[in-house]
Amino acid sequence: MKLIHSIASSAMILTIINLSAASSVPAEVPVPQTGTGTGHGDGSGFRPAESKPSLRYRAPSQFGSHGTFAAWINLDDPSTASGAIFSAGTPDTGWMLLQIAEGKLTFLLQRGVKPFVGEDECYLNISTPIDTWAPGSWHHVAVAWDARGPGQSLAALFIDGQMVEERNTASLAQGWGPEMLFIGSSSASAAGPRIAGTLDNVAVFPFAVPPDQMNAVLDGDLTGAALFADFETDSDAKDLRLSPDDAAARAESRAKWSR
Repeated sequence: MKLIHSIASSAMILTIINLSAASSVPAEVPVPQTGTGTGHGDGSGFRPAESKPSLRYRAPSQFGSHGTFAAWINLDDPSTASGAIFSAGTPDTGWMLLQIAEGKLTFLLQRGVKPFVGEDECYLNISTPIDTWAPGSWHHVAVAWDARGPGQSLAALFIDGQMVEERNTASLAQGWGPEMLFIGSSSASAAGPRIAGTLDNVAVFPFAVPPDQMNAVLDGDLTGAALFADFETDSDAKDLRLSPDDAAARAESRAKWSR
């Protein structure tokens, strides 16, 4: 049984949590500082290399400017695994990609073309090694980003609830977002490699989840999420409805990030 409690029926492939600004994380509620779970508990999930159609969902508003993607992942062989965990957009219109390649977890965010000097252009590439992962082991991965202006934007990678890589002086483009999210495949290349492994319990947030809250996400706290997908069945994927651009939740998350 999963530690992340399913909020979907067994007949659904995903559950949508579409909360208004009033339902963002209340300031008076203490944020868990450490995770209490022991990891992903079963062998269910979605295997990208064995699925012909791409899983696609409509993205939250302005997802290119601020958001969080989190998921559990189990690689058959971390040393040779290659492929997208999630992707959105295209290199021509603005592109986001979280992938496993060459023994690393990498996040790419690109808008515009070299030398990326336009007001609405940006380029970010951060990565961290996964050489300590054992074949067939579950890990929780996440990426969070927030465009705050030139030299003030941030992005961070998390593994098993801990921040392992951070950029807090980046320049990210504000006020944009791709229309669709692709899970387990590249939105820029249908023929791109697929991960030999399993993805499960995907959560998407329309704001950058702060580091002291990521363990809570790992343990199943989906407060403020726009999408939660646990792959209980092999039914067809369904598009995610547009979630509100929750300014209150975004402002609260920014206040919790240490500079």
